[in-house]
Parts: sequence; C-alpha cells; structure tokens
Amino acid sequence: MSDRPTAHAPPHAAGGPDDRRTARRGHLTFVWNLIFRVLRKLGSHGRTFYATVGIFLIVGVLVAIAGTWGFASLAEVVREGYTQQFDNAVLRWIGAHHTATLTTIMTEVTPLGTGVVVLTVVGITRRSSGTRSTSTPRACCSPPRRGTSSSTMA
Repeated sequence: MSDRPTAHAPPHAAGGPDDRRTARRGHLTFVWNLIFRVLRKLGSHGRTFYATVGIFLIVGVLVAIAGTWGFASLAEVVREGYTQQFDNAVLRWIGAHHTATLTTIMTEVTPLGTGVVVLTVVGITRRSSGTRSTSTPRACCSPPRRGTSSSTMA
C-alpha cells in the first residue's frame, strides 16, 4: 500500500485540493518547515490533549526564558559600551544623509507609535469592520448564570 493519496481522495485528505500543506509558507520556508516539524514531533509525544498542550506551554516558556536571557546579554554588552563604535558610525551615516524633508517626515511619523494612537487605530478599525466581540472577560471566565446553559453564553 502506498502512502500517496489517490486521485479520488476527499478534499480534506492529504494531497487534496484543500490541503494546506501544499501552500507555500513565504520567504522563510525552511524556517517555517523546521518549526512545524518540531511542533508535530513534540505533539506526537503527548498521550492526551492536555499533555500535548502542557508540552507546548513548557516549550513556550523555555523559548521565552531563552529570549529574555539573550536580550539581557545583549543589553549588558550595549551598557558596557562594546557597541559604541557601531552606534557612532550609524549616527554619523544618518547625519551625513539627512535632509530637511526627511526630518519633517520622521518628526510627523514618530508620534504614530505611541500607545494612544495605536489603540485609537485599533478601535476605529474594529468598529468600522463591523466585527464586535460578544465575549467579555466576565462572560468567558465566570460560570453560567442560573437558568441558562453554557451554550447560550457564547
């Protein structure tokens, strides 16, 4: 018996027209393939759904710890001044290539990254798209009220 799908495979079967695995993953295909291969391998070690979720959570915490450690190490290198020559070279290059127009543009763009602007844009986008979340933290985290089933709360 071959592992290849047959020509009359249902749409959701491997190799069917709706198979997500045939779609490209973008520019970093090798990296994404490696990530998904590792996730599938980790998921195959869990005997139950909860064990698999636990494995993913533990791996996520380990990745977060490694990222924090890496960032702290980089911050220590910067604080000790080892990157000062690089920083000065970049600042000199920017100083040599700046124009009045670029300064005006960047002066206007810089405040757009503040929290107030981002939250306003998200709020306007959410309101104009017509998608409103019906779940609130109170509705999703509290037990159902008396006389109602949990299916009517969603």
